[in-house]
Amino acid sequence: MDSALVIQALGITITAILGIASYSSRSSIKRLKEELKLDLEILEKLEQRSENHNLLTKKIGELFELIYKSDQKQKFHIYNWDDLLIGGGLTAFSMYFTLYALERESLWSLLAAFFVIVGLGMIPDAFKPSEDDEKSSLTNNSIKGAP
Repeated sequence: MDSALVIQALGITITAILGIASYSSRSSIKRLKEELKLDLEILEKLEQRSENHNLLTKKIGELFELIYKSDQKQKFHIYNWDDLLIGGGLTAFSMYFTLYALERESLWSLLAAFFVIVGLGMIPDAFKPSEDDEKSSLTNNSIKGAP
């Protein structure tokens, strides 16, 4: 086993994981900001005395809080450790095997490269909340807003 090959595979894996995590965290804040922009545009068109105006004002306040608290929170929040560990391990092992098979000009490198892609596909799921988490937060928000 060549140590330089292991270091290359590990470096590529870590770079891929951090890149995916960075993209994932930026896209969620971007979505919140776009939602906030749309809500502000709708708010301008509503009458101030309407009930919908009050509801939208509360929602905008919650969005502001989410956006600015998320900037202060941890950059990377891992929701599913299994996906991160299995995906990272599969990626690292498969990347090493891909490089090893490529050095020997073996066709096994194609299968190993496929497993690298599968492992990289698992990693972003670790940074996304599950549907159960989203449903519980929606339920909690609707209970808070109830009279």
